[in-house]
Order: sequence, then structure tokens, then C-alpha cells
Amino acid sequence: MVRYTGKSTETVHIPAKPIPIGYKVWVVADSGYFLRWSFHVKGSGPVGYDASLYPELAPTQGIVIDLLSRLPAPPSTSHGYHCFMDNLFSTPELFEFLRYQGTAATGTTRLGRIDSRKMAELKTEDRSKDVVAWGTLYVRKHKTKDVMQFAFKDNALVLAISTRFTGFEPSIWRLRRRPGKTSTSAKTARVPFEGEPTKMLQIPRLIDEYNHHMNGVDSGDQLRAEFEPPRRIQRGGHQALMYMFLLEVAVTNSFLLQREGWPKTSRLRCKDQTAFRLALCKELLLQYGKQVALQNSQASCIPEAIPIQNAGPTSAVQAMDTVLRDCAKLNSERGKIRDKDPNIGKIRKQNSLIREYADEIAGSTFDDAVKKVNLESAHFVCKDMQVRYNESIYWDIIQRRAHDLDPNKLQTPKGPPDGFSVAEKDAATELSTALGLGGSPPSQRKYRRHWKNLANWRKSGVDMILFYRTTQFDEFCLHYSETANMPLDTKVLELEQSYGCHIKQLEERVMKEAQGDMTGSIWLHQPSIMEKIEIPEERWNNVNNPWLSDAEESKYRSSHGAFQALDGKQRGENGENSDQSVFISLIPRPEELVHVCPIVTIHKGDYLGIFSGNIRYSDVFDKKCGVRGPTKNLWLDYSQATGVLNQMKVSAPQGTENVRLEWELIDFSVASKCHQAWRVAVRALRTIEPFEELVRAAGHTEQYLMHQEPANARKGFLSEG
Repeated sequence: MVRYTGKSTETVHIPAKPIPIGYKVWVVADSGYFLRWSFHVKGSGPVGYDASLYPELAPTQGIVIDLLSRLPAPPSTSHGYHCFMDNLFSTPELFEFLRYQGTAATGTTRLGRIDSRKMAELKTEDRSKDVVAWGTLYVRKHKTKDVMQFAFKDNALVLAISTRFTGFEPSIWRLRRRPGKTSTSAKTARVPFEGEPTKMLQIPRLIDEYNHHMNGVDSGDQLRAEFEPPRRIQRGGHQALMYMFLLEVAVTNSFLLQREGWPKTSRLRCKDQTAFRLALCKELLLQYGKQVALQNSQASCIPEAIPIQNAGPTSAVQAMDTVLRDCAKLNSERGKIRDKDPNIGKIRKQNSLIREYADEIAGSTFDDAVKKVNLESAHFVCKDMQVRYNESIYWDIIQRRAHDLDPNKLQTPKGPPDGFSVAEKDAATELSTALGLGGSPPSQRKYRRHWKNLANWRKSGVDMILFYRTTQFDEFCLHYSETANMPLDTKVLELEQSYGCHIKQLEERVMKEAQGDMTGSIWLHQPSIMEKIEIPEERWNNVNNPWLSDAEESKYRSSHGAFQALDGKQRGENGENSDQSVFISLIPRPEELVHVCPIVTIHKGDYLGIFSGNIRYSDVFDKKCGVRGPTKNLWLDYSQATGVLNQMKVSAPQGTENVRLEWELIDFSVASKCHQAWRVAVRALRTIEPFEELVRAAGHTEQYLMHQEPANARKGFLSEG
């Protein structure tokens, strides 16, 4: 609840709540960190909630699925979510729905929601007579749902249901306090303590996990309540939502990230909110204020900087995004170099020679002229890469020069000590001057540190990153925090180990495409991929979605006339969102076959490539390997053709997904004539982080089950024949 006592048609009154009047918000949280939320509209329920998606569930249960569906996909299929909830939400129908979506659930429940008559009778009898001994655990499977039911006697007989626990897990020993004489069920609850105020007692794993992971939302409310201002907002409900909820959630979440991000022994770790909020105020004032003086601060911890990982344009992930994109751009040019024309790439020192070669290009045929211009650009790219890589050996040149300098002629050291000898400083200055670089002391210090870092990285095994370093990557290294969890050299080596093989594969893919090979069959020749999947190369197609037969295409055209997009527009190759298909990779996993992941950050609406298959126009639809089209009898059959994106993970129908298959019209030219064709594109539904697995929802249960079989995945979900 967000407190607001002013006039508003959207406020609700719940007397039992700590905040009885205000705006209602549905939240999913973890240990006080608010993950997702949905505002409640009085009379119509949560904003954006579509009750028709969950016809068998009440809105109170449906909102649980709605919130969980907005969470990021787990990092792999061996990971998953486990949701704990109280008896307001817990029903067998909800838990079974979550189970089939791959989400475990555990929660206390109400008497009318269990179908075990024995448990119901025990609950009723114990409530009035306190007859069940402390520690007694009853377990029953629900008669019609894949859900386990539990009754455990603690201070009262607690009813619970779960899809994660069976009741046969080893118990947990916990130190418990003896309840008071006047407490609920004192007659049985005090017996196991044998007169002791505290005692180690065995608790079922189910109850222990529930006690430790429940109340995530309440914990967040308590953290925000500590700093709730005494002033009440009674005019302008938007202010209550903006300042009392959204701003406070942002600050509280940031505090939790900061507290968990730093080691407990670090002096930069703020252990309480008071210290964090004072430090945050100081940073904001220093950043945006003209003059700041914080005096008489009572904070126990005010760090010099608040660490925020992956924020701003120079985070490690964003820096590597620029490296990968530069790799794609440069290799699309390098791939054009095939002919051994002695004039291509030749260095011409005189203006007359430059002019003569330009005239020669102008006199060529159109195709030859375009080829020569492109090849010149490609050679320029290669030279640029050579110059860029040469920087990694500058420090070797400096050290040799420093060794040769006369110690008696060295300049007097200036500036603060920075770990460089006077000879190294003089040699570095001499080199930067010879190269025409900046000569100011700050510039010299920056060059020295940068060149030494490059040399250290090269010697430690960093290779691919050195070829495709970008300005953004260099900025990330220049401003890398000395108080980070690992030294910069270690961080860059870690990035090389994580990204190096993907950069190498990206080189090969882009160069193949630049040379006209758009099939993507290069994946089938990767040893690590060949071990996982067995797909004939002739059935691999990343280029287009051809019709299965001319007869079906003619039948479709005769029924519908010319192709026409239902939304009245064509997105095509040069549509409104960027093409990221070259950055989609097959990544082998030790425990499974392959995952389909992007290697750069993907944004909502980005085009990720085509979903391979043949266009069909037939009333015989294959639920296992079919994707329905925008008109009746039009569908895609992927039983005979496959590609990279066909290998992606498939969730249950209406399950969690981060991409969607969309039918689109594209224009293409054949013999100077414009034609149109359908393609089934894969587009992102939200921001997808690098190496996050792509997931689409199955169109039918039969399709979902087919994709769960490893044998089908190994052959790319192709049918025989």
C-alpha cells in the first residue's frame, strides 16, 4: 500500500493493513528487492492484467503469473524460479499452472483449498482442542493436481502446498525459542522444550525454506518505512506514487545492490540505509551542485564513490558490445578482399598517382568501379587494424629506449609518483612527441598507463580484444575503479576468455556473409557444435522461407491476390528496428546440447534473423512443427528445414518468452523487377542481455513436448525424409 489520504477514485481501504488507505500495488520481491510490480486500479484490477489469459484462475491468482512472467529468463535450463507466497494467493490450480511453466511454488494455504479430508478434520479439531503434537507432519498428494499438500504442527497446525517439496527431504536443525504460556497452542508447543528457554529442534525443509524466503515484499516495505517522511501528501495522488513509491523503491533497491555488491570487509560498503542515503546525497550534490559542503555528518560510512555495476556508457558489457559491433563492421569490409589486383591497397605518395588511379576507376564499368572502391576501403580497414594493434608494442619500444638513455641527462621528476621510472617517463614523452600526440603532463600520464596496460594484456594472452578495441572500451579501462573486485589486468583477461572465441567466430561469420554466403552453414563445421547436433548441410537455411511447392504458392495467390501485410506496412530488411542477426550464436553447454544466445545487448523490436522453414498453404496443419500465419491455411513448416534460431529454447504455450515469431513481407529484386515474399522473423520482445538464452513460446502443447526431447534437439527438430 502507498499511503495517500487525499481525494482519489483509485485509493482503496483495507483496515487490516499497516497502511489502511492508499494506492494498492501488487509486487514480486526477493529479500526486500522489488523485482516487478503492477498498480491496482479500483474496480478493474491490476494495470495491464488480461484475465482472459487465465480463465481458470481468479484475478488474485492470475496476477501472480502475470508478475512472474515479466521476470528475466533464468540463466540456463538448470536454473529456475521458486516463488513463496501466503495463503491469499496459494491455490492448487495456480501452483499446477506455475509447475507447467517451469516455476516452483510453495505457500501456506487455507482450509477450503485442500482436498484431504483427514487434514481438514485435524485442522478443525486442533484449532479448538490443541491435540496434535508439536512437530507432527502430514503429507498428501492432491487428488487431481500435481501438487503436494502438507500439515505441520508448530505453534498451530499450518496447512501448506508446494510443487517443490515432497515432505521426505531431510529435516533442518534450528534454534527455537519456547513460546509463552499464553501463546496459541501453548499446551503442545511448549512440550519439546522440556523447560528450556531455547532448544535445537528439527524443522521440515519445507517450513524452514518458507520461513527464510517468505516476506520479501514486507522486508522492502520495512526498509522504505524507516525513511518515510512525516509529511503526508493529501493533494495530487501522482506525487504519492512518484515520491513515496517509485523514488523510494529505486533508492532502497540501490541500497540493497550496494550492500550485497561489496565484500563485507570493504570500507566502501554501507551497512545501513542512513549511511547509504547520506553518501548518495553527497554524490548527487557533488555531481549536480555548484558548491557543496557537508559538515557535521553523522554517517558511519560515507564512501568516496557509490559502485553501480553495468551503469553508464563505459560498463564492461557495453564496452564489449562496442568491440563486437566494431568486429562485425570491420570484417564486413575485410571480407571483400579476394582479388590480387596489385593496384588495390597500394600506397601512392604523389598527388598525380592518386589522381591517375581515381581516373582509372572512373573509366571502369559500373561493377568494376564499385568493386575497386570497396576494395580500397577494405584495405584501409586492414591498415587501421594494424595501427590499432601496433599500440600494444609501444611499451616494449619505450622500455628499450629507456634502457639506452643516459641516467645523467634525465629530466627532474615532476608530478606525483605514479609507478614509472624517470627513464620510462622520458622515453614515453619522446615517443608520443614523435608520433604527434599530446604533450601535456595529464596526456603523458594517460598514454604511459594505457600503453603499459596494452603490453601487459598482450603478454598475458589477450589477443582478439586488441584487434577491435574501441574508444568506449579504452574509456572503460581508463576510468576503471581501483577499488573494484579485481585488478584491471585480470578483468580484461577475464573478458578475453569470455568473449575471445565469440569474436573469432563472429569474424568468420561476417567474412562469409561479405563474400556472399548467407546460409550460416559455418556453424555445422564448428567442432564444439558438431558434437552436439547432427544436421545435414542441405537442410540448413538461414537465408529465407521458400514455399514448399509452386502449387501451394499458386493456390495461395489465386485465393488472396498479391501479397498484402495485414498491418498495412512492410518492415523488410531495412525496417524500423535494427538487424542483429549476425550477433546470434549457438553456444554449446556441458549439461545440454546448445543454447541460442545473443553476444551483444539486444533491444525490444530488434530483428534477430529468420525462423527457418517452408511456407505452406494447406488445411493440413502440423501442430508439432507448424507456425500459423496471418491468414487461414497459411503456415510455416519447419520439419524439413532448420537454422540457428530454430534451435532456441521453447516454453509452454503462453509461457515465458523473450522473442516472438512475426510474419513479415519483404521486397527483393530479380532481374531489375521488384517482388515480395513472406518471411517469419524473430524479434525481441524486451531487452535481452548478452548470453541470455532466447526463448519463444510454443504454439501448441504438442510442439512444446516435441522440443523437450534431446533426441529431437540433436537433429535440429527435423523430421525424417
